[in-house]
Amino acid sequence: MAAPTEVLKTGQAVTLMEDRIKRSLTSIDEGTLTYCVPTKYYFTLGTAPPTYPHMRIHDIDEKDDAGDFIVTLTCRGLANGSGSKIIGMKWSKNALGYDDCNVTVIVANSDAYNAGDSLQGHPLMFLMEKQEDDYLDDKYRTLSLKYSGIAWSKLETRVITVNENIQSGDTIEVTFPGGWPGQFLKSQVSWPTIVVTDTVVTTAPPPTILIPGAATPPNPPTIQSIGVSGSDLTYHWPHEWKLSSINGPELFRGAGVYTVTLVYEYQWPITIS
Repeated sequence: MAAPTEVLKTGQAVTLMEDRIKRSLTSIDEGTLTYCVPTKYYFTLGTAPPTYPHMRIHDIDEKDDAGDFIVTLTCRGLANGSGSKIIGMKWSKNALGYDDCNVTVIVANSDAYNAGDSLQGHPLMFLMEKQEDDYLDDKYRTLSLKYSGIAWSKLETRVITVNENIQSGDTIEVTFPGGWPGQFLKSQVSWPTIVVTDTVVTTAPPPTILIPGAATPPNPPTIQSIGVSGSDLTYHWPHEWKLSSINGPELFRGAGVYTVTLVYEYQWPITIS
């Protein structure tokens, strides 16, 4: 079996006698390779052994056997040939916000993981943080990677707010429960300001085209009926339910994952000027 030129002397051949590599699910791989070679110093510490480009030779044990040399190489690294190995994943799935996945990986080249890369098998999970937690033999790094995005179905949050809005006017008549003492009186009227705020993590971008215009929230709260007539009034469009605000930050530009907040407000068709 011929070895790479950076390991063996050019033109020399070696015979593999034993291959004992221990592959680990949660740590770096290691093992021994035993060769028969014709002379000393075929192998160099710190280089890759034959057929294992992502492992490195840590120890060389040479034995002279009547002119032939039996060489045992102790090697460490990644035996799978890919240059990386995931050794741990921890998920945090949030029904109301972004999901997170913390991944621990051993790599030969830490530049293979870049901000915004997708997690394999999860196209809406993106790499947001990377820490090089450890150095192994000045060659292999243990990386702690944090991915964020959407991996789980989301629920929508809702906040209903009702505040008092006091208006004063002249010559109006209002239809209130309990009646009104007369027509077209000077008045001070307490109007409810009703706001519904819905928030959801979604792949749908903010619906900016809906402002201005009528927009009713799903399952809207009950509105008290108040009728106003008189000469000093303001008429509104849009009226009844409308979107008064839309906020939709994207996880990062181009990710296609948003936290969208829609603020619905009930606008009375007629109010006191």
